[in-house]
Amino acid sequence: MSKRAAWMVMVAVMLVIFTAVVASASANDAIKINGNVTKLGGDTITVTVETTSVDVTLLPTTKYMVGARPAKRDDLMLGDAVVATVVKAGPQWQASLVKITHPKKKP
Repeated sequence: MSKRAAWMVMVAVMLVIFTAVVASASANDAIKINGNVTKLGGDTITVTVETTSVDVTLLPTTKYMVGARPAKRDDLMLGDAVVATVVKAGPQWQASLVKITHPKKKP
């Protein structure tokens, strides 16, 4: 199997797993979404995992962390890697915690 075919299989498997996790979560089940911030809005961010995007609502009670230190909403930037702990509330995914990793700057 070529590297490209192996990569495509891996992406397909990740999408199936991601879709299954999102579809199986009920209103009280928290899940973690790992991806990159591809859009910043007033009270939402778009997190992209491979080729799938999820809009995540940021609440006034949402906690933010950069490494081991507390952070704030303004610390989020486009391109950041995030792990968002979210719950489904109606049509929205609402974040209770967003762990932020800023991309490393090239020297």
